[in-house]
Amino acid sequence: MKLIEAIKAKVRPYPIQHTSIEVALIDRGLTLDSDYSLALKSEVNLVCIELYKQLLSLTSVSQSDASLGFDINALRKRLIGLMKDEGLDASDYAINKVKRLW
Repeated sequence: MKLIEAIKAKVRPYPIQHTSIEVALIDRGLTLDSDYSLALKSEVNLVCIELYKQLLSLTSVSQSDASLGFDINALRKRLIGLMKDEGLDASDYAINKVKRLW
């Protein structure tokens, strides 16, 4: 399995563009066609974390004639879980910590 396939599997069902995944991999010094292995699990998780952070500002994604909406709180829970798995501080993303601007 290639890194691109592993990342798409981990972020499913969220529709993340191929180019966004490619940029995130390059930013971490990885390539799309590298083979996924347990040794790269943490790096792949960190890529997924960055992609999830980008999605937090959206409530839906449209492409061509299709539109997909998603639950931001569910996305936030996935992000927090992955951050905790990697030993990162996820407190800024906790649902009860999100500031209301009104």
